[in-house]
Amino acid sequence: MRWLWIDDILAFERGREIVTLRGVRPGDAPLPHHFAATDAPDRGAIRGAGSACPVMPASLIIEGCAQSGGILIGEMLGFRERVILAKISRAEFDLDAPAPCTLRYRTVLVQLGETGASTESEIARQTPGASEWRPAGRVSLMFSRLDRVAPQAAHGTSSVVFGAVFRELLQRAGIDAPGTPDHAANPHGSARAAEPTRKADD
Repeated sequence: MRWLWIDDILAFERGREIVTLRGVRPGDAPLPHHFAATDAPDRGAIRGAGSACPVMPASLIIEGCAQSGGILIGEMLGFRERVILAKISRAEFDLDAPAPCTLRYRTVLVQLGETGASTESEIARQTPGASEWRPAGRVSLMFSRLDRVAPQAAHGTSSVVFGAVFRELLQRAGIDAPGTPDHAANPHGSARAAEPTRKADD
């Protein structure tokens, strides 16, 4: 996986839900190319009315939800299959994600079938100095189990490029990552992930 758009797994319940976090930082690569100058109250309260405000592109927020869902689905399959994003069924955004802020993706597994899966994510935003999380959007996604629907296309490709950072992300949450001794001993699923790792604040 070349780009990772989640920073931490806050909570994980196998086959049901994953809660992930993403910090939006001014130095993030795409942000300098996504400025919005407006008098809209939501942005003005953060940067001052009319000022330029770098925001996380919605496409990358969707990607964060997709990566979260991919972990939830992939772990159920023991990370043995190629699971790819097939369709964005819904993407609604109520708030921008300006730098700096933190995004929380609460993603639930809606359905896991023989050829695909679907997830729903609720997005919340927290700004510096604020204690509350504000609802920021909703994303519904469909995934394809490539080995089942197009085995020839999947042949010779890896399920996920598990770099060191991604493995560490999974291991911090108690999820057996591919390439680790725990996963080799139990390749069909993570026993440690059967219970929630941490409780996410509402």
